[in-house]
Amino acid sequence: MYLYTYTDEIRPVVKKQIASQLRALRQIEHRRRVVVQRLLDTSPLVRGTLSRILQRCGKPNCHCAKKPAHPVWRLASSREGRQRCQLVRQDDVEWAQEHVARYKDVRAGLRTLDAIHKEQRAALRGLMEIRAIEYE
Repeated sequence: MYLYTYTDEIRPVVKKQIASQLRALRQIEHRRRVVVQRLLDTSPLVRGTLSRILQRCGKPNCHCAKKPAHPVWRLASSREGRQRCQLVRQDDVEWAQEHVARYKDVRAGLRTLDAIHKEQRAALRGLMEIRAIEYE
């Protein structure tokens, strides 16, 4: 039976590489925490996209029957795989814009979180490669 001994001595070059990877991982983790903290906001939001469109009212004597239509705000969303469009009252436009903006912020935060996760996994794999030794 052969007895192999392993010492935990790490070459100085490898120590620097490990320290660099660990710094990078700490920075990534800090960015992730900031994004998650933003996503934990419990303010209400409205799913969908708010857009201003021109729509005809349908009254035969209205100016929109012949000239440009009436400007209205529309909220387009999707529920259970079905598209849904709703007209937004003029008094509610500012409220809807604020709540739709929150929804967009959450979506952007989730995309950022996905990108950070990929970056973190790549950094951890790099650290694993640096630390890996050959068994002799």
